[in-house]
Amino acid sequence: MFKGKYMAFLKDAYDKGLINVQPACFSKVVERVYEIKWHVYLESTLKSPIYVVKYLAAYANRVAIANTRIVSSKNSIVRFSYYDRKSKSTRMEKLDAVTFIQRFVQHIPPQGLVKIRYYGILANRVRDKVLPICRDLLEKEQPRLAEWLRSAVAGELLKVVAAPKGRLCTVCNIGHLQITGWSDGLVKRVGANGGDD
Repeated sequence: MFKGKYMAFLKDAYDKGLINVQPACFSKVVERVYEIKWHVYLESTLKSPIYVVKYLAAYANRVAIANTRIVSSKNSIVRFSYYDRKSKSTRMEKLDAVTFIQRFVQHIPPQGLVKIRYYGILANRVRDKVLPICRDLLEKEQPRLAEWLRSAVAGELLKVVAAPKGRLCTVCNIGHLQITGWSDGLVKRVGANGGDD
């Protein structure tokens, strides 16, 4: 059903002239797409793009278990904490070392498999060629959207990624950076000595 609706909208856009492709090429693509079996996973829409970034960041840059969750490792028994969604509380579990390592190893991707694969305009094969065109079109067609993407999303990303909690101030190398505000999409930070960074 999802494929049918998607393809109906695609054909409608083509009929209205919104997609500029040769008719033979378009019909060939449509034919190929209908042959593919789609596996669609639908979830309710997240509130804003930053929620997507935060959700994916947890999987992209972390290992199977953080060191802080491993409580002890004595006599070939590993004790660690985990969050139980049913009771909505942190619980403790203990496993023998071999079982713990077996579970840990299951989270290591096989050789050649990466955690994040990019498709469409961000695919490695076409990114250098297609992404500048997309940026140019976005700037021409939707200048306000382009500005919003630069300021709002980039600003939120900086909050999450560039200035994590506990990062040393680059000016005094003593205090920790703290985000205090934004100016034209640029982060304004204050170090321990009170000076702007």
